[in-house]
Amino acid sequence: MPQRSFLLAVATLLLGCASFPELDGRPVDDMRAADLAAPLPQEQPISLPDFGNAGLRQMIAEANVNALDLAAARGRAMLADLVLAQAVAMRAPQPTGSLSLSGTSAMAALSVSFEPDLSGRINSAIRTAQIEHQVAGVDLLIARRALVQQVVLGWIALGEAQLAADRAQTRLALVRPLVPMTAARLAAGEVTARALAEVQQSLSQAEQAAALAPSQIALAKARLQALGVATFPKQIALTQVRLPQVPSSVDIARVGLLPEVCMAFLQFRSASSARADALLASRPRLVLTGSMTQMASSLEGLITGSLAPLASTLLLQTALLDNGQARSRLDQARLAVAQAEVAWLQARGRAEIALLQAGIAFAGARAELAPARDGLAMAKAELSRARTREGAGETDRSDVIQAELAVIEAQAAADQAHARALSAALGWLDASEGGSTPCRAFG
Repeated sequence: MPQRSFLLAVATLLLGCASFPELDGRPVDDMRAADLAAPLPQEQPISLPDFGNAGLRQMIAEANVNALDLAAARGRAMLADLVLAQAVAMRAPQPTGSLSLSGTSAMAALSVSFEPDLSGRINSAIRTAQIEHQVAGVDLLIARRALVQQVVLGWIALGEAQLAADRAQTRLALVRPLVPMTAARLAAGEVTARALAEVQQSLSQAEQAAALAPSQIALAKARLQALGVATFPKQIALTQVRLPQVPSSVDIARVGLLPEVCMAFLQFRSASSARADALLASRPRLVLTGSMTQMASSLEGLITGSLAPLASTLLLQTALLDNGQARSRLDQARLAVAQAEVAWLQARGRAEIALLQAGIAFAGARAELAPARDGLAMAKAELSRARTREGAGETDRSDVIQAELAVIEAQAAADQAHARALSAALGWLDASEGGSTPCRAFG
C-alpha cells in the first residue's frame, strides 16, 4: 500500500508538471491578431513627423494600434523574446520525468541533465538569440517608421483630394454661366466660334473633375483605413501646416543610426555569431546526465573515493571522420560573414546617397513655394482690378469670371507646391533618422 501511494504521488506530480503552463495564470489558447494591437513594453518612442497637426497625430496613433503590418512585427518581437528566454534557460539543469502504467504495475522515472558548457556552446546560443532579439526590435522600429511615413503621405493625399474637390465645385460654378455669355457675344460678333468651343470644353472638364473628386477622396480614405486609421478630419489645410527649416549642412554620420543600417549591421553580427557556432560545433561536447539513482551512486562513489560511478554519468560527444562536413560548414560561415559585411557597407553607402538626395529635394521643393505664392498674389490682384473695371462699366461679368478662374488655378498651384514640400520634408526627416534613438548602440 505505501508503494502504491508513492506511485500515485509521483503520477500526480508528473501530471502537474505537464499542465504547469495552465497554473501560472497565463492563457494557453491561440493568440489572435487583436492580441498584438497594444504596443509592446520595449517599444521606444520615435520622432513623429506630424508637422504640429493634431488631426495627423491622431491618425498616426490609431494606425499604431490597428495596423496589421505592425501587429506582425510585434508578433516577431514577442517570438524573439520567447526564444531568448528559452536559450537562457539552457544554462540551468534540465529535469525530465516519465510515467508508464501497465496493468497493475507502474514505473516512474525522474532524471536531471546539466551541461557544463565547457565548449561555450550554450553561451554562443544565447548570444545568437540576443542578436536575433535585437534584430526583431529593429525590425519593429522599421515597421513603425514605415507606417508613420505611409500615414503622413496618405494624409497629404487626402488633403490634396479635399482641396481638389472644393476647387472643382467652384470652377464648375464659375464656368457654367460663361457658356451662355460667350454664346451671346458670338451672336453679337464680338468673339469667334472657337472661343465658344473653348468655353464648352472647359465646362466639360470642370464637370468631369467635379464628378471624380468624391471618388478620389474615398480612395485616399480607403488607403488610410487599410493602415488602421479610423478618424478623418473634415478638411485638411495643407497650406497652414508648418514646415521644418531646410538644413544648412548635412551630417553624413547620422546614417549610422538609421534602422535599415542598424539591421544590416546586426545581420553582420549574426553572421559572425553563426561562424562562432560552426566552430564550436566541431569541438567535443561534455554533458552530465543521470537518474536520481545514478546521482546517489555517484555521490556515494565520490565520498568513498571512487570515480567509477561518476564516469557513467558523463557523456563526451564529438564528431570524427565526418568527410570534411564540419570544415565545409565553417568555411560557409566565414564566407557569410564577408557577405554580410559587404551588405552592411552597401547599406551605409545607399543611406548616405539617400540623405543627400533628400536634402536637395527638400531644398528644391521649399524654394518652389515662393513663386507659387507670388503667382497667387498676382492672380488675386488682377481679380481685384477686374472687379474695379466691372464696377466702372469698362468690362462685363465674363472678364471677372476669367480672373476668378485664374485665382483658382493659382491656388491649385500653391497647394500642390506645399504638398510637394511636405512630402519632401517627410523624405528628408526619414532619411536623416528623424530623431529615433534605439539604434544609437549600433551606430
